[in-house]
Amino acid sequence: MITILEHKNRRYLTGIFANKPQAIAHLQKIEEESNYSKDDFLLIETQLPFYPIYIIEGLEPTFIYTDKQSDIIDLLKRTNENRKDDNHHIYYNIYRISENDSTPYWGSDSMGMLEHYHINNSDLDHFQKTGFPDFFGAYDNLFHQLQHQIQQLTTQQKATPNNPIIQNQINEIQQALQTLRFFEKHHLAINEIEKVITLGMDRK
Repeated sequence: MITILEHKNRRYLTGIFANKPQAIAHLQKIEEESNYSKDDFLLIETQLPFYPIYIIEGLEPTFIYTDKQSDIIDLLKRTNENRKDDNHHIYYNIYRISENDSTPYWGSDSMGMLEHYHINNSDLDHFQKTGFPDFFGAYDNLFHQLQHQIQQLTTQQKATPNNPIIQNQINEIQQALQTLRFFEKHHLAINEIEKVITLGMDRK
């Protein structure tokens, strides 16, 4: 499960990892390489198995972690229904995390380097016009679906090792994930297949 390192006394994250062992190893390096103690941080083991995840800051005293787009959609809709007149007011921050991330300075705060959005009335207006997929990108549900399929097939593979059919299915889904990440990297719509082929040829 995705595991996060939070500072105990200051509201910031110093590392986000795909699993607990990775987070523990990083925590040990913080103690070795900086003036921080590992006791300065909380090890938050979420129940979220796959990236991307979303982190909400400023709505509650602590960070809120979710991997459900529906949670973000509902939150934005509720905020829009109770919006303030002040167009400069920041309601909260939403971070989107698609892979492991840690600050380049052991134990410090560099959350500003993460993909994030300071939600104000302009963002709510944009959300109303375009909907959530355009607000954050249309890839996240597909990422989760494909990773879940790989997890299921890997479980089947353990029960029937050396099964070429299952291995081929895993390989095909992994290739689909790579293609999806390529789409995201170049900010392409999911139906822009011809552009992906062209960009792929240009890289060769």
